[in-house]
Order: sequence, then C-alpha cells, then structure tokens
Amino acid sequence: ATRGPGLGIALAVGLNYAKDLAKKYKKPIVAVNHVEGHLLSVFLKNSRGNPQFTPVFPVLGLTVSGGHTKIVLLENIGDYHVVGETLDDAAGEALDKSAKLLGLGYPGGPVIEQVAKGGDIHFLKLPSPLPEKVNFNLSFSGLKTSFYYQIKDWTVDKKMKHLSDLAASFQNSVFDHLERKFSLIIDEYKPLSLLASGGVLANALLRARLRQLARRKHLPLYLPYSKKLNTDNATMIALAGYHQFNQSGPSDVNNIDISPRFEL
Repeated sequence: ATRGPGLGIALAVGLNYAKDLAKKYKKPIVAVNHVEGHLLSVFLKNSRGNPQFTPVFPVLGLTVSGGHTKIVLLENIGDYHVVGETLDDAAGEALDKSAKLLGLGYPGGPVIEQVAKGGDIHFLKLPSPLPEKVNFNLSFSGLKTSFYYQIKDWTVDKKMKHLSDLAASFQNSVFDHLERKFSLIIDEYKPLSLLASGGVLANALLRARLRQLARRKHLPLYLPYSKKLNTDNATMIALAGYHQFNQSGPSDVNNIDISPRFEL
C-alpha cells in the first residue's frame, strides 16, 4: 500500500482501506514509497518475460509526473540516492498549468502534446531555469510565470491563432530543462544504465528525446514496457512492496501512517 508522498487525503483513503483489508483477512501489509513504485515500474515483465531488460547498476533514474520530478541514483533495488529534484512545481504540474492558461482543460499534459504537434518551439522565448552546471535540481515555476506574463494580455482569438506554437514553446522548454539536468547528472555520476518513468513519460516526444540522449551518452535506457505503466498503477506498488517484503519483511499494520512528504 502507498504511504506517500502525495496528497494527504488521497493517501489516507488508500492506506486505511489497505490496513482494514490486512486486518480482516489476517494478511501482511507493506507500506511503500510511491516514487519507488515509479522507478521500479521498468522492472515489470510482460507476458514474454521482457527478456531484453538487463539493467547494470548503478542506474540513474528519472521519474517525472504531475506530482513528482526526481533524478535518483539506484545503487541497487532498495538503495536509492536522490541527486536532483524539483524545488517547486513538478514537470507534469507545469504542463497542466500551461494548459489551463490556454483554456485546454485538465489533465493538460496529453492535450499539450497533441496541440503542440507542428507548432514552432521558438515562438516564445522562455527562461532556462537554474542554468548553473553545479546545480542538479530543477525548477518549473519560473517557466510558468514567464509564460503567464507573456500571454496574459492576449485576446482569446490571438491565443487560438497561435495555440500550437504556444503549446510547443512551453512543452519544449520543460523538456529542454529535464534533458539538460539529466545529462549533467549522467556526466557527474557516470551510471551504467538509465531508466525513466512517470506519467509525463507517456509523451512520445519526451521518450524520443531521452532515447537520443542515451545514444549520445552510449548508455542503455529502460522504459516501462507499456505506456499504461507510466501513469499511477497498482502493479508498480505491488512490485515495490514485493521487494521491500523480501528485504525487510512486512510493516506493522498498527503502526503505519501516511507521509505526504515521504522521502526515498
């Protein structure tokens, strides 16, 4: 069961239900980290056994979603070191907010991806956040703020006329930032494999850019075998629980609670 991180109310509903089931059926329960679930989703095997997946540790993992954006060094399963993370908005949250500014609704990421196709990525000049090479953290609030102020006085008709260009510009800036920081950390930590997961990885352009980056670095990149496994799913939590159970046993059903800021 997921203990955190995340929204407290949602975590409480899920964890309390899982605890009730564990008590009712006298089954062990394992409280796991949601981000660990995303990282381990690439280890899930399909019906053919996913034989091509042979990660060599250390692995550098990028998990990017609506609520979390982290770059994590995996020395092994269960041995994680966060080496970079967003200081404010997550990447997916920034995409959602840009979609709202353009009147595209929620969730914004998939809509931005579709609208951005064929758009001019250089239409708007947006800042490059945290440009210092020694800073491995990420920040997306400045992109959102710059985007807002550049279009806040535009009429609806003007926004609609340039909708594809606006979406493409913002999406490209978000992906530039992710790719640049991931590349810097690869050079610093010299992993032997790469992985990427999370809801924003459902975006075909981001997957393509990360594959190109991996080729330039001469490293294998592993992604979940299905796009459905990028978004939140029970299977990734079950896998994280399986590994935790094997390493340290079950959690104490009477002594676990939610942790909205649960760290790896």
